[in-house]
Amino acid sequence: MNFPKETEKDITVIKVNLSKATMKEAGELKNTVAESLSNGSSKFIIDFSQCEFMDSTFISALINSLKNVSKVNGKLFLANVHSESMSLMELTGTSKVFSFYPTVKDALKSFQ
Repeated sequence: MNFPKETEKDITVIKVNLSKATMKEAGELKNTVAESLSNGSSKFIIDFSQCEFMDSTFISALINSLKNVSKVNGKLFLANVHSESMSLMELTGTSKVFSFYPTVKDALKSFQ
């Protein structure tokens, strides 16, 4: 499974279990978030600690997921984003729409 989920209180933590997240996995991420939304989740952290790179299609899937989460007044935070991926997000301007945290623990604290 590329995107295992855990629940901390009412927060869904989705781990990106890939070294490279590309267009091949983008749909699976969107489906994972959509499924959790349909089950009543509205708070998400996506953990990139294992992922060293994401391509632009995967970033688009993140933006799509953020839009869907926002429709239910939810929140989606990113944790442990590696520098190469962060550089791509800054270059494309997408870094402005996300909240970033150095660790999942820090992201969890921000919900309190």
